[in-house]
Amino acid sequence: MGAVEAKLKTKAEKLKEKKPGVFSRKYWSDAAKDLKKDIKEEKKKAEEKEQEELKKLQKERDKLKGEHGKKTERAQIKKEIKELKRETSRTHKILGEFEDKARAEINKQIDKNTPQALKNPSKKKPKPKKKTSKKKGEYFQGRKVYTGKRGGKYIRKNGNKVYI
Repeated sequence: MGAVEAKLKTKAEKLKEKKPGVFSRKYWSDAAKDLKKDIKEEKKKAEEKEQEELKKLQKERDKLKGEHGKKTERAQIKKEIKELKRETSRTHKILGEFEDKARAEINKQIDKNTPQALKNPSKKKPKPKKKTSKKKGEYFQGRKVYTGKRGGKYIRKNGNKVYI
């Protein structure tokens, strides 16, 4: 597992190197895609190796069942299989952590090296909204005009109805 991590770390370090005149978001997105691709390939290779080792151990187990059938040998093979399963889960966890770190590092590089105009080209300053009056209906001396029982019009003044 140490060799896989070493390869990925060297690739991440190569991405960290500053190259003069490279500020484009496309460069960093391409670099991120390449790193993700490499991580997927390394994961796939590790899984294939683990599957092969697991198959070999299962074949040995089957041979021992047919030939000897001793409990001690069976227990030993079962322990080896459990150990391999643990190692696979560890490798997946380590690769996942490394992938998260690489993504964070790439995002930091993108944020550092891209100008503000490239980051959010579509965002513009919001236009000030025009204030429109929300008053609807009739008004008399700054007060709303209501209609009464028989169609008469009145305003409210000090809690009383004042007919106009």
